[in-house]
Formats: sequence, C-alpha cells, structure tokens
Amino acid sequence: MSVLFVLRTVWRGVVTLAAVTILYAAVDALRAGEPNTTARILLYAVAAASLAVAVAVWSRQAVAVYVQLIGIPFLLMLYVLEYRHVSPVDRALHVEEMWRLVGTRVAQGPVAIQYSPANYRQSPEGGVMLPNGERIYPLGGVADLPTIMCKEGARPFAEYVADELGFNNPKGLWGKPADVVLVGDSMTYGACLPNRDHFVAQIRERFPATLNLSQGGVGPLIELAFAREFLTQARPKYLFYFYDENNDLYLLGSGEADLALEYRHPILRRYAEDDHFSQRLYERRSEVNAAVKAVVDHAIDAGLAHRTPMKTFGRFLGLTLTRASLQPIELKWTSRREHAGPAALASLVAPALAASRAGSDGGPGPARIAPAPLPRMAQLPLNPLSPIPATPAGPMTEAKLMALFRNAYAKTVQAAKDVGATFVFVSIPAQGTVCDNIEHPLKKQVRKLVAQSGVDIIDLEKDVRSAIARLGREAVFAVPPCGGHFSEAGYRILGDRVRQYIDIKEAMARPQGLEALDRQAMQGWRIGPAPARKHDGGREVVATYKANYDPYVPVNTVFAETAEEPKQRQGAAILGNAYTRQKGGTALRVRVSFSAYSPGDNEIVAAIFVGGSTKPSQIGVQPVKAGSAASVVVDHEIEPITDSPTSIEVRVGLRRPGTLYINGNDRQANSSVAKPFWMIEELNEDPFELTKSDQLLYVGTDPPRW
Repeated sequence: MSVLFVLRTVWRGVVTLAAVTILYAAVDALRAGEPNTTARILLYAVAAASLAVAVAVWSRQAVAVYVQLIGIPFLLMLYVLEYRHVSPVDRALHVEEMWRLVGTRVAQGPVAIQYSPANYRQSPEGGVMLPNGERIYPLGGVADLPTIMCKEGARPFAEYVADELGFNNPKGLWGKPADVVLVGDSMTYGACLPNRDHFVAQIRERFPATLNLSQGGVGPLIELAFAREFLTQARPKYLFYFYDENNDLYLLGSGEADLALEYRHPILRRYAEDDHFSQRLYERRSEVNAAVKAVVDHAIDAGLAHRTPMKTFGRFLGLTLTRASLQPIELKWTSRREHAGPAALASLVAPALAASRAGSDGGPGPARIAPAPLPRMAQLPLNPLSPIPATPAGPMTEAKLMALFRNAYAKTVQAAKDVGATFVFVSIPAQGTVCDNIEHPLKKQVRKLVAQSGVDIIDLEKDVRSAIARLGREAVFAVPPCGGHFSEAGYRILGDRVRQYIDIKEAMARPQGLEALDRQAMQGWRIGPAPARKHDGGREVVATYKANYDPYVPVNTVFAETAEEPKQRQGAAILGNAYTRQKGGTALRVRVSFSAYSPGDNEIVAAIFVGGSTKPSQIGVQPVKAGSAASVVVDHEIEPITDSPTSIEVRVGLRRPGTLYINGNDRQANSSVAKPFWMIEELNEDPFELTKSDQLLYVGTDPPRW
C-alpha cells in the first residue's frame, strides 16, 4: 500500500466527514425554519456545495477536481467569516460572557438571573400558575438569592442579593414603615450598575429605610401594580414615581411603548379597570416566589444546556451569526411579514433569556410554568391556561395612550394617598431629547396632567442638559455616545435632586420654614404657581434681543409685485442674526419696524427671511407719499425652535423703481427720525401650570452657553 494511497484515503475521509457534517447543519437550520429569504438561499448554497464536495472527492473525473477547487474554498471562506463575525447583540449585551458567569456561579451554589416582570407581558398567556391552578402575574424576581444582572460598557457584570420579595433591596426592610419608596423602570432599578454606584445608594445614606420597587422594562401599568400590591405593607412617607420619557408612554424610535404592551395583558389591564383588584402577592409571597424560581431555574438550565461545546459547534456550522447579519431579499411570492427575522435579543430586559430553543417540561415542582413566549432559541414549555379575556385590538393612537396613562397615573397617585404617602413625580428625559433635540410628542400633555394633579414634581431635563454641556454625552450615559442607562455621574443627578427635595419638604414643615435653607439650595425650585410675569397668550417671554439700524443710506432695490414668491432674494439686507436659543424657549417672535423717506410716490416693503430660504416668511407693504416718510411693521413667529441656530434676515426695498432714504431724507442724515429696528423675543409656555399654593416644582436652570 503506497503512501500516496493512504494520504488520498485520509483526505477523502476528512473531506467527506466535514462535508456531511456541514450538510447536516445546513439542513437542520432549514428544518428549524429560517424566516430570512437571503439566509435560506445561503443555507441551500452551503448544502449544495457540501454535498457536491462530498461526492466529488471520491470521483476521478476532471470535473470533480474543479468542484473541489471551487467548493472547498467557498466553504472555508464562509466559516472564516463566521468565526470572525461578532454579534451586535452580544457586543451590546455581553450575552455569552453573561452565560459564562452564570455557569461559574451555578457551580458555586444557588444563583438567579434577573427576570423582569416585563417578560411576561409578551403574550396574553404570560404569567405563572400556582399549585391551586390560579394564574398570576409576578412582579418581582427570585427572592433571597444572589442575582446576576447585566453589563454595560467597560464595567463588570452587576450583581446583587435580592430581598425577601425578589427586589433589589437589602434584606430586613419589609414588615416596617419605609421612609422612601421608589417606583420606576430600569433607570430606577439600577440596571447594569453596582448598587454602591447607583443613586438609590445616595438616598439610603440619609434614609436607610428606602425600598426600591423598580424593575427593568416596566411601564405605568406594572408600576400601578407595584403600588397597589406593596404600598400597604411599606406605608412610606414619600413615593417617588420615576416616569421614563424614553419608553413609558411613547417611543421616539420604532416599536411600542411599555404602556401599550402592558395594556394587552389581561391581568395588568385589571389593575387599570378595577380600583380594588389585587393579586395578593405580598400575602402569597412564598407561593409566588416558588413559581418564579421554577421559571428562572428553567431559563438557567436551558441557557447553559444551549451552550454546551457540541451545541455551540452546531450553531457555528449553521452559520448563525452570518445569517443574522444578512438583509432579506424581496421575492414576489414572499410577503413582507416573512422578512421580519428573529427578534433582537437587545429588546429583552434580561439578556439571560437567550437560552435554548429546545427543552422538556420542567418536571414536578411547586408550580406549573406559564411564561411569556421567549425569542427563537429561547422557548420554554407553555402549559394550558384557563380562558382569558380577549386582547384589545386596534392600534394604540396617541390619544388612547394618553387616556390610558391618565387613568393609570391617577390610580397610582390614589394608592399613595390611601397610605398617607407624599407622591412625587420625577421625569427622566428621553435621550433623544437631551442629545438630539427630538421633541417628545406627548411631553406637554404629560406635564399638564401632572401639574394639575397637584403632586410635587422634579423635572430633570435641564439638569441632564447641563451635565451634557459640562461633561459631554459620553460621561453622562453608560454606552457612548448617548445610549444605555446613566453613568455614575448621570445617576448622581437623580440622587442629588431626591435628597434635596426631602430637605426642602422637611424645612417647609419646620417653624422657621425655608429660611433655614440657603438661597443656593432653592435654585431651580418653585413653590406654587408661577408669579405674574410678561405673558402673551399664556406664553412667557424668557429672552429678548433688540437691534437698531443706524446707518444713513439710500436704497433703490425693488421688490416686484410677485415678491411673495420670488425666484431669488430681492431687496437690500439691513439686519440679520443666527439666533441661538437662550432660555429653553419653544418659539421666536420677530418684530421689524422699518421707516424710510421717499422723494416720490411709492410703496416701502420689509420682508423677513428665515433659515436661508429665498421665499419671505413674512412681508409688509406701506404706501408712502412723495416728499414724506412712512413706516411698516412686520411680525412673524417661528415655531418650533431647537438648540441649533435659527438664521433670520430682514430685507427692505420698494415696489416700483425709485429711491428710499433710511435715517434721513434725500438731502442729509437726520438723527431724530425713527430708526429701523427689530426685536426677537424667545417665548416659552410655563411647562408646569401648578394648581396648588404649596405644590413644589423643580425644573432646574438652563445649561451654560459656551
């Protein structure tokens, strides 16, 4: 037996084994149901190439050599690309790193992963079944266990030991009155940040009996459920309700807001529709915790099983990352719905849910699991449920969302009043607002609702803008340039304001009142309705710019009769400015007063141009008699405005050929005549129209202008 024969046989065996393994992986991926047309084409091509190579390697035909020369490099190239590909989801959420950490912690003892109640709302059937057959919607995580949270940026993974109800609190706070209760989403929960660096730690330094009832990804209905279920046990002095403008009520990007998703769940909907509805979660906390632990244990087992070396190698051969990165091809017989592709894991509140597609029933236990459907490759077995009310159909319009929020908010305020707690509304601005000046479409309605409800308010938009101006966006948010959650510096803003609020409220309750506080402590705060200031139709003039035109000049430029729509600018420019917003206003009012002398009968014209347009935004015309002067006044409003400069220009001229004289006549200058001038007024509505004399409001001060 020659050496060449042995080498040829080994080569054929190795190539055949590799090709058949690849063929099996491609067929298995196709059988699993690949929704992306482009990815399906790729899998068919891989299957065809591997089959062709497996056959060709045993053939002595010349064409077989060409098949190998094309097929083998093609497959090698694909797998080199797959090996080098980095999942954007894993890059953002560190999913694989998290599961390696979970495996390490499980080997050391009992552990949990964060499992937000937001995960149950993904389906109307979401929830858990208690041993008595009742389906409930849990609000906490697993109690009394070390819990692996998440990671953002360069920080290590955040972990904490959950309290007796599965919340991110020290143990021993339940069963006695609390000083402070905090309700909110991931910003308040402390997502991806060690507790020592979160703003709740700042509050606990002064008020150790502080309960944080927040969870990642939740919205107004789940926050109402927090209040309904747990405030009677906590009985706090203060309830701080953290409204997250990013996603509670409206998303500036694509997708649905938390409130819309929560309203579709029948159990959460009952909190809004029935003032007396409660699941008695505190009373049944042992049963509830056993049910939640069964769900989380199953997710951990499935996630670790999904990451065995064999399954990891199988996903590599199936080109999982390459397929996920491909854009779908639109084919005539394929509907657009098929092109949605797998849901991004980034939408999960708990990256731990990137577990296993397959799995068996969890076996006997204290509760039957009925979780919300998880993303592809993360499904848990779904047990039969009792009939549930139909999910509301139809799109969630802004008007409907606002009505739902008004209802949920009012019931949360009432829950605080029922236990004697002072309700404080804290508004966290949307990142799109403070970083990109994108106006939240429901901001004004929310502010009006909250102000008229009579509660105290802390609005953090100006504080965050000031921090960005001072430190830069990258220093305020955890994921550059303006994403993720707050950084330590960003969270310090929240902690400072909450502590300052309590200081002011306690000072107001003492005999000497606010006199005990220095003036700096009250900067940015207001008590009661705004004092009467210069207003116009409910709008306040917050900044004014005025300039005269002093030169004595003749003007002979003509504004034609069709000057309202000129093909190019006409007239002579006398005033101009690139106005930059000074005081956070929402609109500009421009007034131009132009006076000129004309030796002959004519008409004087003044026009306002905005934003470099060749078309006047506003134009004014006034007849003038021969040998006399005349004036024309032009008013124009610009709305909305942003922090970007607004270009404004004033141009003047005549309707018919002739000459005008500014600041004089056809013989000489005259300093006593009315000079042309313009005035730019920055206008703003009172963002919070308070209704009570003792209502406390914080809006901060405007960021510095450099």
